[in-house]
Amino acid sequence: MAGRVSRVASLQFSIYFPIFTIRAIIMICTSCRYEIPDGQKFCTNCGVKLIFSGVGCPSCKSVNSPTGKYCGNCGESLATGIMKRSDHEQGERPIQEEQKLATALVAVVQGFSSLDENLDATQAKQLMERCSADLTEQIEIFGGVIDKYTVNGMIAVFGAPISYEDHEERAIMASFGMQRALLDFNDAEKQFIPEPMSLKIGLNTGRMTVGQVNGTQNKFYTTLGDTVNLASMLSHIGKPGQILVGNKTYEGIKHAVVVGKPTPIKVKGDEETAVIRQVKEIISNRHIRIDGDQFDDIFFDRHKQIGQLKSAFQQVIEGKKSELVYICGSPLSGKTRMLTEFILKHLLLDQGREQKPKQEAVFFYGQGLSYNKKKPFYLFSEMLQRFFGIQGNESVDERQKKTTSVIAEYVWFNEFKSIKNIKFPTALPRSRIIFDRINPQQREAIRLTYYLTSIMGIPFEDNFLAPIRYDEIQDPKKAAAQRSAIIQVILDLLRYIRIGAGAPLFFILDHIEECDSETIETIRAISQKLPDLRSGMILVGRSPIEKIFPTIKSLEPKIIKPNPFGKNQLSVFTKQVLKNQDDLPTSYLDSLSKRSSNIPGFVELLVKKDLQTYTLTRNEDNSRWIFDAYRIEEAGIPVQIVKIIQTLFDKISPEEKILLQKAALIGEKFWLGLLSYLCDQSIEPILENFVEKGIVTAVKTSYIPGDREFYFTRCTERRVIYETIPKSERKKYHLEVATWLEKKISIKNAYFLKILASHYQDANRFEESYQYYQEAGEYAFRKKNIVGTSHALQRSLDLVQSYDPQDSRKLTTLYERFGDLHRYNDRYQEATKYYYQAVEHNFVIETGLQIDGDRQTAQRNANLQRKLADVYQTQGNFAKSQELIDSALRGLGDDDASEEKARVLLLLTDIFRKRGDYQKAEHYATSALNMAHEIKNNSLIWQCCDIIGDIHRVLLKPSNAVKYFNYAYKGRKEAEKMGELAQSIQYLGLSSIYQGNTEKGLRYIQKSISFYENLSMAKELAYATNLCGRIHLERGSYQQALYFFERGRQLMEETRNGLYLPIYHYYTGRTKYCIGELKESFYHLEIAAKQVEETENIKLIIKVYVETCRVSTELRYSGKALNIIEMAIDMSRKMGLEPLMTRSLLQQAESHLTLDYRQSAINSCLKALEITEKNDSYEYLKLRGVALRILSDTYMKAKDKAGESKAMTCYQESIELLEKIRSPFLLAKTYANYGFFMKKIRKDEIGDQYIKKAKDLFEKVGARHELTKFDE
Repeated sequence: MAGRVSRVASLQFSIYFPIFTIRAIIMICTSCRYEIPDGQKFCTNCGVKLIFSGVGCPSCKSVNSPTGKYCGNCGESLATGIMKRSDHEQGERPIQEEQKLATALVAVVQGFSSLDENLDATQAKQLMERCSADLTEQIEIFGGVIDKYTVNGMIAVFGAPISYEDHEERAIMASFGMQRALLDFNDAEKQFIPEPMSLKIGLNTGRMTVGQVNGTQNKFYTTLGDTVNLASMLSHIGKPGQILVGNKTYEGIKHAVVVGKPTPIKVKGDEETAVIRQVKEIISNRHIRIDGDQFDDIFFDRHKQIGQLKSAFQQVIEGKKSELVYICGSPLSGKTRMLTEFILKHLLLDQGREQKPKQEAVFFYGQGLSYNKKKPFYLFSEMLQRFFGIQGNESVDERQKKTTSVIAEYVWFNEFKSIKNIKFPTALPRSRIIFDRINPQQREAIRLTYYLTSIMGIPFEDNFLAPIRYDEIQDPKKAAAQRSAIIQVILDLLRYIRIGAGAPLFFILDHIEECDSETIETIRAISQKLPDLRSGMILVGRSPIEKIFPTIKSLEPKIIKPNPFGKNQLSVFTKQVLKNQDDLPTSYLDSLSKRSSNIPGFVELLVKKDLQTYTLTRNEDNSRWIFDAYRIEEAGIPVQIVKIIQTLFDKISPEEKILLQKAALIGEKFWLGLLSYLCDQSIEPILENFVEKGIVTAVKTSYIPGDREFYFTRCTERRVIYETIPKSERKKYHLEVATWLEKKISIKNAYFLKILASHYQDANRFEESYQYYQEAGEYAFRKKNIVGTSHALQRSLDLVQSYDPQDSRKLTTLYERFGDLHRYNDRYQEATKYYYQAVEHNFVIETGLQIDGDRQTAQRNANLQRKLADVYQTQGNFAKSQELIDSALRGLGDDDASEEKARVLLLLTDIFRKRGDYQKAEHYATSALNMAHEIKNNSLIWQCCDIIGDIHRVLLKPSNAVKYFNYAYKGRKEAEKMGELAQSIQYLGLSSIYQGNTEKGLRYIQKSISFYENLSMAKELAYATNLCGRIHLERGSYQQALYFFERGRQLMEETRNGLYLPIYHYYTGRTKYCIGELKESFYHLEIAAKQVEETENIKLIIKVYVETCRVSTELRYSGKALNIIEMAIDMSRKMGLEPLMTRSLLQQAESHLTLDYRQSAINSCLKALEITEKNDSYEYLKLRGVALRILSDTYMKAKDKAGESKAMTCYQESIELLEKIRSPFLLAKTYANYGFFMKKIRKDEIGDQYIKKAKDLFEKVGARHELTKFDE
């Protein structure tokens, strides 16, 4: 049962085959195997649409039975005929050329040449024809089609023109059949053959082009491609009697064969090596072998259905009632897997390989095989042989003895043992006369023996009782009578076995839709007799039970349907397949759901394929899953899924196939107008039919106004159907699609532009494709669609690298845009990599300016160096940033003003601001502003005003700051630059906050948030939300701060920005510390530390380290606290980040103070004060005030007069500084500390006054949590 591949049941069509008799045509439906009168369009039994099919005569074009060897009209051989529709349905239309996943068989017969040498020409020709006919018969038995006959052999294909899911297995079965047929031929013709002939066979699976090829006089059907070439190579390098297979063929048959060691070989004209294997034998009992090792990934959430199976089994075993259970579902939905789990857990004694059923019932296992549909009663023949203990390699005498002994045991010694003087016949009668004279009970045993041996294909001489040879059962004249007799014999035997065993019978039959009609009738007859037999039956199939058993009068079947997964089930099962419980990216689960339609088997195969092709990988540093969506197209679709969909696709009519192919060529989404244009006919009825069947889905609102839009319900089906179109045809149609879509170019969106670009690319129109990919990327970036932008850029880059890898200008542009994208998304390492690649392609050596071109090249080089410098300064590497800026300025020269030079000066301004040198920062910002005025660039003027205003705000020049902010605000408002206007509003808000008007500042910030929301600027909105949270944090409104931080995190997840997560955890950790949740705070800061190290953002790393030190100190993790703060101090010193170094020193002082290292705390505070003396900027004055407060707290702990005096002086200086810069929250904390200090040493009203001042300030800024500390 293991290892079978199922099929999708989404396309319900059937092909019927005409079986010619003397007077009429009997038609057989291949869906239910029901006989249908000629002229019917639908099956009268199951309702499936019929498509006439047969073998066309290559000479007279008439249609013949698929089982016939010669044309009934002209007598010509049908060996080269192909499966096709009748002429009255198909007309003169040729078979369409297609790409197929199929298996090629190339056979080479050794010994043909010796026939010519030893026999006359006529004898040699006759022997060759008989040998070829015998070999061809084996190919046709298993559904193969002869491609061509060669001088000493033949080429056949399995899976084309009609697809089969098991074409590899069919090919290997045919190969062994050919070997046996040649041995029989050698034995039969040994008197004419000088030496026995031998056969070498090569098999290979892969995509091949199949269809009609124009010859000089006519058209002939053939297969082309590397797949056939490799199969031919294998047939020549093999030894006589060997069957060699390629790796892809082996993957499809490994459950059914025993092979030798894999051997790599070099394929001519191919750089890669191929792995081949020799197939030694077929596993005779593979169809019932249950191997627990093959089912380590048991499907999720099937407990209810397995419980139903167990309940049915118990009912039968306990004799309460008979049960009929039908497991029905689409291919790979888990039917066989569920059945196997039931058998492994509930029917077997152990979990080893040699499992035996529990002795509670007599079990009959069976599985239908598609290539045995022409063998009547095949399933029961196999089951009975297993029951009788007959092995495939035993002699006829041994098989006869085993058959008679079992019949003697179950029929004779149980049914007739009470009758005296009657013995079981040891010798079978040779004539009807002798048979009529023996005892009736003996005749019953002999009758069963004769009939059962006929079913199992065991020859008995003079089998006069059962003139039904196994190979004659297909005779339509005798079919009805033979079936009835054989079915009755099988029922009788089962009744005897039930009585003899004293236990119920239990049938487990899988893939019953693949059984022949005789087997289906037998199953139906047994199901009617289940109550009499007091037995049970589990059937597994795809079609509804009504199509197999129209009426079941005696027993109501239980139907079990394995349904597709829900969203949560999909996630759990995917983790189960991966054997890892880590969270998966939401984008991957969405993609997997779309590709698999949540069908369990599809999910499993696709997940394993994604792992093999690195579509899904794990980050080595943090073990998180990474999903690379770009690899999906390259990875392809698992072979099992391709075979399922391809087989179903072949069951529909040619008109419908062509329509689906052209729809697939348009894309996952397609439009009625475009499809009608390509098909040049009315297609609405066919499309509506597809909608009803669930193959395609209609969309309510179309991208193209006035046109109807559809999409493939299962995108995997669309990709498989697309692959059936030959590459030569694809280019022509892609160009037609692109031309049609270009007329609709008024629809401007990234999705539509990428569709247009991809069609031009597939049509080999490089320039048009590149142009539209660029437009798509620009449009997506304007809409802040990071994923869409990245996809368009990647497609553009792939295009240039494939078609014109020497075009440095295009490559420079693309690498620069990739750098911009990653810089915008705060992925600095990736941005740096792409910028350097852009520099390299811009003919620049290292970072110096050695230009080999014009001024435009120099401008671009300076632009790239500026962007690189911006990345380095954001990470805190000011030395490297300064080096790049100097190089850019040298390249631009000193004479002319330009936008690029102004932007370089602004970057230099930013570096000095972060270093705390605000005088130089103001100088460079002013130079940039003058240059912006000179070149009349308003956007740049407003940006300079914002920067200069912020510098004045920090330098405590509020009136100047507001003047610059208002200038930028008014200019942007007049120009209706709404995105930039929101930024001006933010600066005005910050200015108000720094002047002590927090409420007004928050209103400004909230207004900017509204602007960003209306403009759908997700990243800017997230950072504005975070800023709002930080303001609430500083004022002590901790719950509101947490709300804004969480909201910012949700917003940044939408843009997939990796930098915001550590920012979120950092500020959340700070807030949790302030409200006293130290464990939660430490947890968030630990996460932030791990995540921020990946971003290489030095500033953020230092901030996280400082805050982690604070929390670790409170938790008494003193060793960790002191180690991590030393790292922060060292990093900030190396990078020249003096403000951050000061903050680190102050935190070190607080930690030392908490641990009662007073002198160390004093030393750290003095170092911090030394740094802050350099200028009187807002930030430095604030840090100086904090340093003095910590120093006061340290001196106060001395508990002596000198210490108290120093503490009082430091408190007063701290208060003076904080009052000057109007920092209400820090000032309130200092008031409180000073007030309690004064109450302690003087015990007068001064202390109460400062405590009251602290309370008033805390209440003003809304720091309610701080107010509760006074009550404590």
